[in-house]
Amino acid sequence: MDIVDRIFALVDELYSEQQQFAAKLGVVPSMVSAWRQRKSTSYNKRLPEIAKVLGTMVGYLLKNTVTENGTVARGVCEETADHFLTQVTERTKIEKGEPPRYTEDDGATWTDLSADTIVSMNMWGFTRSFLDEALARFPAFLDKALAENPAKAEYFLPTVVSQLIDEGKARVKVLRSEDKWYGVTYREDKPTVVAAIAEKTKAGLYPDQLWEA
Repeated sequence: MDIVDRIFALVDELYSEQQQFAAKLGVVPSMVSAWRQRKSTSYNKRLPEIAKVLGTMVGYLLKNTVTENGTVARGVCEETADHFLTQVTERTKIEKGEPPRYTEDDGATWTDLSADTIVSMNMWGFTRSFLDEALARFPAFLDKALAENPAKAEYFLPTVVSQLIDEGKARVKVLRSEDKWYGVTYREDKPTVVAAIAEKTKAGLYPDQLWEA
């Protein structure tokens, strides 16, 4: 089952008519039909909006999100056989390799990960209720962080999601994407990102004036 199958399995579960999904998403029904019939891949540009409408997250393959220039932080995801998220564990030092690996003790020991591990790049479909839950949990996080290591503390969104799943308050469908993720974690990453944007613009995936689209 690929990302198109998963999207429309949820559409059929949540909406009695496909047109309702299109209206919620703010697109014409013919565009959604083209996605279902695999005549268009323009849904890739709308994954954040689709995630929000369907109550999902976009999961990337780890091998498509790492850099040659150092370690990265990623939310490592676990999911059920039918692709519902069960847990997200933050790994703050993941290194590219064959296979990729992570350390939790500044490199004294390393643990291997599959290159196809699903990771979160924080592309979530949150509703307002999530913001309320995150706000309510922040004081406890802050008290703990100030007592332990305020300089390194970070309030990870995936940690809140995992708590809500454990408490039975949330249900999140994972939409797996095999697209390459580009980002500047280190200054050495910039040329690769610049080249990728130029290539996608030339191919028509991005407009010439990206920030004016």
